Amino acid sequence: MPELQQGTALMWYIANNEPWRTWTSFIGSFQEFFLPRDYFSKLLEKVTRRKKGIDEPFKMYMVEMQTLMRPLVFSKEREREQIYNCSIPDFRAFARPLENCSLIELMQLAEEFEELERDRETSGNTLGRTGHD
Repeated sequence: MPELQQGTALMWYIANNEPWRTWTSFIGSFQEFFLPRDYFSKLLEKVTRRKKGIDEPFKMYMVEMQTLMRPLVFSKEREREQIYNCSIPDFRAFARPLENCSLIELMQLAEEFEELERDRETSGNTLGRTGHD
C-alpha cells in the first residue's frame, strides 16, 4: 500500500498503519482523516439541489449526477430516482408512465424527449400548442 501513496497520505499511512482487515475499513479511516467533517452531508445537499438545466443534454446531466453521487454509494434505484426527480418537469411528465424503469431506459426516454423538443422548436410549436389557432 505505501507505494501507492506519497506526501501527506504516505506520512498518515506510516503513522497510522493499523491492521485494516477490509478495504472498507481502510477507506473509512482515510476519509475520517482527509475529508472535512461534514463532507458527505454537504455532498448530499449538493446532489439534492442539482437540477437539470433546460438546455442541458440529459446525458451530460446524468453523468454529472452519477459522479456527484458516487461517493455517497446510492443504490442503482436511488440513483435513478434522484436523476429522475431533479429532471425538468416536462420530462418527468413525459417519462412518468415509466418512472420505475432502469437508468439506461430513462436515458433512452430522455433522448426521445430531447428529439421531440428539437422537432417542436424547428416546427415553431411549443408544448401544448398545435400551431392551429
